[in-house]
This record gives sequence, structure tokens and C-alpha cells, in this order.
Amino acid sequence: MFEVKPAAAAPFVVHTGNLRIEVLGTRFRVDAVRKRAGEEVDLLEGQLRVTKSYHSDTDNEPEVLAAGEMVIDQPGDRLMEKEKLSPAELDKVKAMF
Repeated sequence: MFEVKPAAAAPFVVHTGNLRIEVLGTRFRVDAVRKRAGEEVDLLEGQLRVTKSYHSDTDNEPEVLAAGEMVIDQPGDRLMEKEKLSPAELDKVKAMF
């Protein structure tokens, strides 16, 4: 979990096995365990830009997340999907902070 203040001169970037997450001032959680397929980014506050760190023939555009949204990456399918967090999911992530 991360809480990051905005700093245009020195952006905060998180690299996982499959994703590049550019922080635009926010609170968010990253679930990226090397032994498990897929990765997830949950955004509580602020804004994130998430880009796959690998090339896909169908889906290479970054996703910009707003508060209450998530990205799920499934490299086997070579897809990155943006979804809205359910109220229960949002409460679960908030409880981790």
C-alpha cells in the first residue's frame, strides 16, 4: 500500500512484473505476487496511470484510474481491465490502511 503526495518534478513510479504505475498523488494498493498469475491495482484517492510493461497485440493503451477504480492484469490473456470497486471491495482496501 502506498500514500504519495503529488510531485511533478519527481514522479513516483512503481514497476511490477507486468505493470508500470505512475502516481499522480494518491493512496493505492498493489497486489502483485510473483508466484501468482495476474496483478491488481486498487485506487482509494487521487489518480493513477497504469501501463502494461509488456507488449500486447490488442491492448497497449494506458488506463487512468480515478478513486474507487481498479485495474486487473491477466498476462496469460494479455489483457488489462479497468473496473469499479464494489462498496465491499472498497471497504476492504480502506481497512488495510
